[in-house]
Amino acid sequence: MNNQDEPYVDITIGQTSVKVIGTAHVSKKSKAIVAQEINSQKYDCVAVELCDTRLEQIKNPDFVANSDIFNIIKAKKVSTFIIMLAMSAMQNRIAKNLGVELGLDMKEAVALANQNKLGLVPIDRGVSITFARLTQNMGFLNRLKLLFDIATSIFEEKSVSADEIESLKSTGALENIITQISDDAPLLHQFLILERDRYMSLKLSELASRYDSILAVVGAAHLKGIKSNLKEMESKETKSNELALLNNISKRSSFIQFFPYLILVIIIFGFVYGFYQSPELGIDIVKDWVLINGGLSAFFVLISRGHPLSVIVGFLAAPLTSLNPTVGAGMVVGLIEAWLRKPKIYDFMKLKEDTGSLKGWFSNNVTRVLIVSFMAGFGSALGTYIAGYHIYGKLF
Repeated sequence: MNNQDEPYVDITIGQTSVKVIGTAHVSKKSKAIVAQEINSQKYDCVAVELCDTRLEQIKNPDFVANSDIFNIIKAKKVSTFIIMLAMSAMQNRIAKNLGVELGLDMKEAVALANQNKLGLVPIDRGVSITFARLTQNMGFLNRLKLLFDIATSIFEEKSVSADEIESLKSTGALENIITQISDDAPLLHQFLILERDRYMSLKLSELASRYDSILAVVGAAHLKGIKSNLKEMESKETKSNELALLNNISKRSSFIQFFPYLILVIIIFGFVYGFYQSPELGIDIVKDWVLINGGLSAFFVLISRGHPLSVIVGFLAAPLTSLNPTVGAGMVVGLIEAWLRKPKIYDFMKLKEDTGSLKGWFSNNVTRVLIVSFMAGFGSALGTYIAGYHIYGKLF
């Protein structure tokens, strides 16, 4: 590992030489080093820390405009998509403060690989898979905390200098940061760093059978992990299905899958037992259920600046969807809000700019729909527990 120009490692996989450069995605110096290496004519392949989707976004800037918000909502990926947008906004804010474009290193690598007619291979895991694996292992409150922490980073006044960015690429500084992340946020460390280190190492190992000399351009935070993984692969055979396992969005545990049905049984039992004691009590607890569950969902839609019709739908849908584990209030309200707001290509094209400010999150129809959908689901979930506690307080 060398820090004179840009941190890097040289590794031989079989008969293939691999040079892995650790870059900063907002560094002009990183861009220059990438250009220097590719133009040296020493490589027949350039591997980049991109997935297929992000590579397509670089090649085709209008790619994001083809996103379908209805599919995002129906696939229950709202919270995942919000976190992805928020983390992207945080990176864009740093780039804007430095007066540079985000992803300078990757864009340069893509452009010059094509210009020099070299093999160009994205070696990173799909961003949606990474965040899906992260969020499915986080509780609801942890997701909220992550969003809050990211939002704080986006909107805080503190700026980062170019010198600070360059210093972060040094081995010691990065190791300290990664150690801190590992201690403070082990899930982030596992899914955003360790798993992707392993994934990219496996992809590089595969590429070694097809090319003679590979230049890999990755974020400096992944350099040590990739080096360690590739060294391990020299002496230890990897599982044939390891890439597939890292790409897998596993099903929830049996208990987590069963839990919504358990809540359903508890609430239904409360209704039945209430009517068994007296019709008046039964009607009373049903009213409480509707008012608390529907009221909280509608309230959170209202404060997230949802359409008036979405507020009404939230109130009506939440008490019913909370008794149906397959459909959430967030999905119903989100689809209604999307139908009413009708996000246009213009909204998708402005996501990068609008997610950099609180005002932008609420003025852009894409993010506004996502926020309303998320908050409707949050209000309904909160209402389910509060109403359930209230109902059983009356029964016993």
